[in-house]
Amino acid sequence: MREGQSLALSGRIRVAEASLTSPFSGKACAAYRYQVTAQRRNVGPDNDTRQQLCLLGFALAEARLDCGKRSFPILALPDVDTDLREIATGGDWGDRGLARIRKAEEEADTVDEPRARGALSDAYRFARAPRSQDLFVASTRSAGPEIGVVEDAVPIDEPVTVLAAYNARTRGLGARRLGGLKVFAGTLDERLRALDEEWRKGLQIASPLVGVGLALLTAAAWWPGPG
Repeated sequence: MREGQSLALSGRIRVAEASLTSPFSGKACAAYRYQVTAQRRNVGPDNDTRQQLCLLGFALAEARLDCGKRSFPILALPDVDTDLREIATGGDWGDRGLARIRKAEEEADTVDEPRARGALSDAYRFARAPRSQDLFVASTRSAGPEIGVVEDAVPIDEPVTVLAAYNARTRGLGARRLGGLKVFAGTLDERLRALDEEWRKGLQIASPLVGVGLALLTAAAWWPGPG
């Protein structure tokens, strides 16, 4: 393998020590990202509303992708496919999101939204594990039912497919120049079988399947892994 080579790898992510716990779903994971938003009414004649980012956080444990005969350290915060993402508005998650906002108002310094999103973008490019950051952007007058939460969680000890760039110095997996380090649930074989079935049925192709299929066609190497 050469420096910067694009890889499509199937395997299971293992953590070196204790796993992380995602803050809203409570899942054991190797990495997570969350954001909490609230409705904010715009000033103006339309008096409409928009989503205001209030909290943004992420964490990465020291982890490796185990492909059976070989394993690769994870060198960046993974982005995830939609099947590893949960979205909720209101309910228990909304109440817990509001409680986190209130706590951050009392304990955390405020950062502006561009700086918060910039910190996340930097972690997507490179993150030295273990890494954890929670950023408070804005308070809100909204109630729990108006609070939105998005949470990504990278599973441990489950079959996944990873799209990444090879780092020759560390023999690890880093972010691709375009697309970062992406994690999909299931093996690449499973993804491609589903893609083939969609094509055969003439159905609308789900964008995550297209992403994996195109990545495979352009990837320089594919390691199926142990499944």
